[in-house]
Amino acid sequence: MLRLMNWCTSKKNTFTVAHIVTIMIALRIWDIRDLIEIQFDDEVVEYFKKERSIMISGLTQDLMNVMEENSERLNKVKEPVS
Repeated sequence: MLRLMNWCTSKKNTFTVAHIVTIMIALRIWDIRDLIEIQFDDEVVEYFKKERSIMISGLTQDLMNVMEENSERLNKVKEPVS
């Protein structure tokens, strides 16, 4: 199994879908989970769980407020220029 964290620690690297597909073809792997394992620290997992529990419709309240403000600005009728 490829451990991206170990592979990327020394310098910045970019993995594209083309890279991943090429590796999968070469190794005859058809399930990406056989190639890549993603793990988060317990702190990150707890943060995600906490944030998800306060989300409404998949969005935090802050994002909902921003959407409402943007919607109000977009829906304001502009006065015609004379």
